[in-house]
Amino acid sequence: MKRWAGLLLLCSLLFGLVPAAHADGASITATLSVNTDLTVSGALSTGQSSWVSLRMTGPEGELAHLDQTTSNSSGSFTFAVPMAGRSEGVYEVAIGAAGLTEVYRQAFTYTQPVTLPPVVPVLPSAPDTNVIQLSRLNWSSDGSLQISLAGKQGLKVPAGAIQAENGKQLQINHDSMSVNIPVNVLKELMKQVPAAALGQAELWFTVATTEGELSLPAEGSAMTGLRQGGDTVELELFVLEANGTKHQLTAFPEPLKLSMSVDSGADKGLVGIYYIPSNGAPQYVGGVWDGSKLTAMLNHFSTYAVLEYKKTFEDVPAQHWAQRVIQELTAKHLMQGVSESKFAPDRSMTRAEFTATLVRALKLESAEPAPFADVEAGSRYADEVAAAYAAGLIAGKSSTTFAPNAQLTREEMAVILMNAARIKQGDSGTTASGSANVAFQDEHAISDWAVSAVHAAADAGYVQGRGNGQFVPKGQLTRAEAAQVVYRMFL
Repeated sequence: MKRWAGLLLLCSLLFGLVPAAHADGASITATLSVNTDLTVSGALSTGQSSWVSLRMTGPEGELAHLDQTTSNSSGSFTFAVPMAGRSEGVYEVAIGAAGLTEVYRQAFTYTQPVTLPPVVPVLPSAPDTNVIQLSRLNWSSDGSLQISLAGKQGLKVPAGAIQAENGKQLQINHDSMSVNIPVNVLKELMKQVPAAALGQAELWFTVATTEGELSLPAEGSAMTGLRQGGDTVELELFVLEANGTKHQLTAFPEPLKLSMSVDSGADKGLVGIYYIPSNGAPQYVGGVWDGSKLTAMLNHFSTYAVLEYKKTFEDVPAQHWAQRVIQELTAKHLMQGVSESKFAPDRSMTRAEFTATLVRALKLESAEPAPFADVEAGSRYADEVAAAYAAGLIAGKSSTTFAPNAQLTREEMAVILMNAARIKQGDSGTTASGSANVAFQDEHAISDWAVSAVHAAADAGYVQGRGNGQFVPKGQLTRAEAAQVVYRMFL
């Protein structure tokens, strides 16, 4: 009773008997923060210790809270007002202090916080028999670790074991697939978990093999020609708190390597690893052979499958000299037809088309647009041209013009192709050079700026003449020829 009597007396002095003026001209600033509780933080301009009083009224004008404190030497003060159980509505806070010419007032609206139930993930069934449980990860001297799950469905490890170990890469083998997970990915995943919950949290990796055939695009769709070429697996990586809260990464900080087996009857030149979304067509993610396994780099976990893509075009019959090359490049999604049914092998290749093909083969990216006025942001090939320019793959016709729709000559192709070879080899400082081991009868027709690139491309076996010893440097590059040179360099 004495404390409340003192508060009421102080409030009557500060809120009722405020002097009309004060010599020090004191003023007050304050901020209100409402979450579960109300926090009032402020400062007196006098910058000295002083009694500060708070009075809060409720939605009906009733007295809801009284409190007092002392500001510090710089004039700062803080009030914490519990709000749990209070009625929703508009409240007003009034703050008074010695030396103020008027009381500081501020209103706020209080709504009761909504408490959501914890997210409980779907865990693998029968964990005693289907999940390997490890108490720690025993990394080898080089920082690697391999774990084989055999017929089991998952792995779980205490989160603390990941934090404490000095590993580099975890490889998990499961039946016909394996996945390499850099430890940096695991550590980034741990950052999603509150520090207080890490001690009881667990790292989970689960894999499920889908039985039966996938539902693939029907005849006449953009992806006609897809068929199953291996297993379909659903991969998941997450941290599970003791209360059931599940944490996942929507994108990995660095790619993960997935290796999958291919059916013996599948065409090895036409298979790839595809992301299978819950809605929409399969999306190609990669397909590089590493021994007997097909590999791809993943940016996230989901459902993936080995598919064979055998695309045919009406104007590229089986006997066409570039038929197989075009089919494999289409399967790798490096080139595509001019329509669903036509490839136009004899049509000239534009500068933008050839550039885009090489950008896809080199997996180039850039966040900055290219400085070409005739390649507007958001237009077709804009991203590819920007990536090519940033990597030094291409140059413009001038400093501001790229001429994306201009037809590419064979000598221009040779220059761009050798730039691609330099980037592929990881030596951006090397210039194209050739010893003219392959000589053409029309050497004199090759522009000076293209001679070394033509010789280098010919020596490497990337390009050939058109017959009768002629390179035809000023001739327009056809789409079939473009497919051939890209195939020789990358496949």
